[in-house]
Amino acid sequence: MRLASVMREWGIDQLSLGDTIGVATPGQVRGVVRALTAEGIPVESIALHMHDTYGMAVANVYAGLEEGVRAFDAAAGGVGGCPFAARRPATWPPTT
Repeated sequence: MRLASVMREWGIDQLSLGDTIGVATPGQVRGVVRALTAEGIPVESIALHMHDTYGMAVANVYAGLEEGVRAFDAAAGGVGGCPFAARRPATWPPTT
């Protein structure tokens, strides 16, 4: 969370968090968004990018919406992906 605060000090106006391999849960999404806002990061500056590896992307986006996040990005028809994340261990939620 400290890095997010430092990035804001550098003038970065939007922090986009990506669940690159699609392992996040709605509870984790809520927890991370709450932790960021508790650090003083405005929810308006938080964006989310969720993958649907285990069918949780819509639930995770909804959890973000419930917390006040309004910026999301997505791919259509399976376009995209991350060749660097194949078979990597879970990286969600981010650690401090």
